[in-house]
Amino acid sequence: MTPAVNPTLARTAIGFVLAAALVCIGANALLYTIKAVNPMVSADDWVFVDWVVRRAAEGHLAVSDLFVTRSLFDHSQPLRKLILLFHYRYFDLDFGIAALIGVMASFFNLAMLWLLVRHGGDGPSRPTMLAKAAFVALAAVYLSLNAPVVFNWSLLTLGYTSHAFVILFLVAAWWGYRHARAWHLVVLFAAAMAMDIVADDVGLITSIAAMLALVVFGLRDHRRGAALKASMTMLAAYGVYYLVRASMAVGYISRAELPAYASGAGGPEPGVAERLQLLVHHAGQVVSRIGIPLIAPVAHRAQLRWMLGDAQLAGEIAILLVVLVLHGWFWWRAWCGRRNAISFMAIALMWMFYGLVAATLIVRVSLYGPGYLWVSRYVLIYIWNVMALLLMAISQLPRLGETTADARAIQPAGRIVMGLVLVVLLGLQVPMSLHTWQGVTYRSVYLQRRAAWLDALAQQKPRKATHCAIGSDDCGNYVSVARFLRSHQLSVYSRKFRLRNRLYPSQAMLPSGPPDARARRALSSTSSM
Repeated sequence: MTPAVNPTLARTAIGFVLAAALVCIGANALLYTIKAVNPMVSADDWVFVDWVVRRAAEGHLAVSDLFVTRSLFDHSQPLRKLILLFHYRYFDLDFGIAALIGVMASFFNLAMLWLLVRHGGDGPSRPTMLAKAAFVALAAVYLSLNAPVVFNWSLLTLGYTSHAFVILFLVAAWWGYRHARAWHLVVLFAAAMAMDIVADDVGLITSIAAMLALVVFGLRDHRRGAALKASMTMLAAYGVYYLVRASMAVGYISRAELPAYASGAGGPEPGVAERLQLLVHHAGQVVSRIGIPLIAPVAHRAQLRWMLGDAQLAGEIAILLVVLVLHGWFWWRAWCGRRNAISFMAIALMWMFYGLVAATLIVRVSLYGPGYLWVSRYVLIYIWNVMALLLMAISQLPRLGETTADARAIQPAGRIVMGLVLVVLLGLQVPMSLHTWQGVTYRSVYLQRRAAWLDALAQQKPRKATHCAIGSDDCGNYVSVARFLRSHQLSVYSRKFRLRNRLYPSQAMLPSGPPDARARRALSSTSSM
């Protein structure tokens, strides 16, 4: 006769394993960022250094400059510009510091979501072990190395800073809806304003998503008045934000001022109507590839190709079918399932995901074709749908401490299926991380050669150009920015920067020999974004 297992001891052991897994997930993302991030100016960073840092150094930066965009469809990103000024002032323009700030923000975001999972259920109940395992899977997706560019390009990693304002806003939206008193609505207004300032157009999409979630809850709870008050508060906040921006006369960088290396330079920008016409022209291809945002956050095509080889397409189809079924389940539960703060967050995030994908189709896919949906940086947008699915699952689970059984909760058979999905989702992180870590091998060579290129760049004479790549002799505005960096001893022209990033003191000390093709490709995914 086998001895009975002590339930308390078993729960403690499982809790320890889950906590250890969560720590490993965070450590994996943090260490990869430290080892893989490109600390030097690259891609869109050239524009921000030229427009923000140079103005700050020359004493011409105004508050309105933090909101200036390069086009109608660009993001203002004032918080990211402030972070840029921070590591310019204290770390010689080391973009690795910005990436670390982004990772720290992601940890803060997960802490907020955990508090929601812990206390956002029905009454004083607590989450079960299965709910905790689902949260670990959520953290794994949120910090996945599925798309390395999210962590090796600081401009993307900083996206986690705006996520914090989105999450806080959605919590305030739920609070405002549930109580609908004056001071709760004041808090909601403040949270909405903060998000609108930081997230700009994404803030508008998130506000609309929250209002759609309130429609679902207002109809089901017969609290249409409370939903309307909260929705009007969000709209008022965005209206005030828009008026404040207009009062500062915030506009776009003119074509004359826009550097040649900035995206979109060289001709008139298509408007919304033109982009919609182009999107309709690609309609057949778009429909055939619309499932990409559902596949890529689980496993990007590059990862599937490495793991499955010729069976990559079969893997994509399998993932798509499973996720489509889960989306159907999601909306069934949204209407018929348990209602609490966690399910509200899930519904709002799912609407936000749909809105962001729609915006990507109009703004990007219309110009570059449906294949653009596979661009790896968009995984940071696509992950919202997987996180929404996991939050919905957590919200529908029975909780410890509930006094009565809820027939709307996920039943035992459903919990078994959920457990299998979590095992697959967590299991995928191991091979994807191993594949991504392989690229770090060539980081040192890549950075040394890029530093040498920047050293040589500052020696050239500025002249007009529309393209520049490492090794090119025709670099136009890049030369002007490089000369600015050298004159102010920033980036590779700073001794502290070189010591911090273990770069050779000068180009003369760089080992001779032809550039390694693998080194050029390593961490260079940002150049194609």
